[in-house]
Amino acid sequence: MKQALQERFADFLRLFDPDTAAGLDLDAGVTFRDTETFTDLPQGALLIPDIVAEVRTRDGVPKLVIVHVEVQREREEEDFPQRMWRYFISLTLRENEPVIPVALLFYQTAEGVAYEVYEETLFGHTIVTFRYLQISLVRLAPQAYDYLNTGNILAIALASIMGRSLRGTRRAQLYFDCLRRLLEAARAGEVNQAATRLLGAVIDTYLPVDVEDRVALQVQLETQGQGGEVMAIAVTELTWRDQVEFQAKREYIRAVIQTRFGQVSPAVEATLESMQSEEALDAFLRRAVAAPTEDELVEYARRQDLEAGDVVATESVALTWRDQIELEAVTRAERAFIRELVRRKFERISPEVGSLIDRAESEDDLRALFERAIDARTESDLLRQA
Repeated sequence: MKQALQERFADFLRLFDPDTAAGLDLDAGVTFRDTETFTDLPQGALLIPDIVAEVRTRDGVPKLVIVHVEVQREREEEDFPQRMWRYFISLTLRENEPVIPVALLFYQTAEGVAYEVYEETLFGHTIVTFRYLQISLVRLAPQAYDYLNTGNILAIALASIMGRSLRGTRRAQLYFDCLRRLLEAARAGEVNQAATRLLGAVIDTYLPVDVEDRVALQVQLETQGQGGEVMAIAVTELTWRDQVEFQAKREYIRAVIQTRFGQVSPAVEATLESMQSEEALDAFLRRAVAAPTEDELVEYARRQDLEAGDVVATESVALTWRDQIELEAVTRAERAFIRELVRRKFERISPEVGSLIDRAESEDDLRALFERAIDARTESDLLRQA
């Protein structure tokens, strides 16, 4: 999560503290400081802040500010506001620049976005008053879709954390909507592939959905006459899973190239990242294993880029490829969905029913088989209807 915040730091500030963001020159870039360890005197405990960012201001007064973001996943018995105060003091003394403190919590508090106040008093007098912005993502669950639809890229991942307390079909629906919005942003060029995988991993980690809830959501949508939405969900998940699998294969290819040649050249890396099919990645892996020199591998990568350019330039070919991928995705996802539905209803899938599912090729066949699976009381009923 910390890496995702650093990658989309401007998005984070603009989402939750727009007034502060307006005073900072976020477009000029953000410099992240090493999160050095501070000694918490007098106890001697070590304090390690999560994110410490240096940002220039727009009007130059002051010239720089330090933004400290502390990510707290679980509620702790210790006094968290006091810890934020100690971070503030330590950073102020070290940096000698104004410090903006922000706490990002993954658990429930009284308010979603508000300023928390920490005070130290003595003999009835307030000695210290310290305020910091506190964001409780789980408390914002009712507004998850409002944040998801802001157009803010980081909000896609944060909306999934907001929904951690949701259960059943509501949880599954938010999961798929977050993934779908992320993939739409990737296709529109709003976010690169590396950031897509990073934010998608946040969604997978903090809003996992089990098979029962996935199937229940799809059955619910189907019974409500929203068959198109069922298809869209199937394609969304399959597209995301393919991306995850492709990235694992890319990492393996990188390791092979690194072992053979000692480095992965920029040209090879660019080509590797651009490959979006299993066949292309498999072919590249074979070449990485067989190429006698790195120069030959670079030349192969250059040829692949030229061929890809020719394909992209031909609109009709691009459309055909896109249609084919979507059809394959739908078919595979529908078969998997029907299998899960049968297993859930009958607690098994007989070889005869498995064969019946595998033989269904067209979208009409799959849809008809799905409807029969909904109505069937037993596997025998399903086979008789076939």
